Amino acid sequence: MGRLSKSAQQYLGQVYTPSTMALLMTKMIMHPPEPGEALKVAEPAAGSGTLVLAAAQALEDLGVSRLHMRGVATDLNPFAVDMALVNLGLAGVPAIVRYGNSLTEQVFREYPAPAWPFAYPYSGETKAERLRGIDVLDILRLTVPLPVRAAG
Repeated sequence: MGRLSKSAQQYLGQVYTPSTMALLMTKMIMHPPEPGEALKVAEPAAGSGTLVLAAAQALEDLGVSRLHMRGVATDLNPFAVDMALVNLGLAGVPAIVRYGNSLTEQVFREYPAPAWPFAYPYSGETKAERLRGIDVLDILRLTVPLPVRAAG
């Protein structure tokens, strides 16, 4: 977003939240979701998705997977929508990115981030509690696929 000149940013009314400030703000209010629920995060002027990304990081800092959240990021600038979709997709945050106007509630297009279908309700356990008593080899067996051998 830094490619726009300061005058263009002022004309468009665009202000960017530094990621460190976004993380500080979200950590001040973050709490795990209720068991059986997913944490809902809405950002009506998303820009590149900084606040939704910070919410995912703050949730993980509490020991809860980002897959226990569902974000909705809306922006009127199509360039910002593209950036938010890329950022949230690369970070594995389950979110819907909307090209629309939050003030009038108009939505022109919706784009689900790749992790959107993988969000699931919170069980009440943190990652550490869930992994307690599981051997490292068990974790590898669960997460690393078996090698595939070519047919000879």
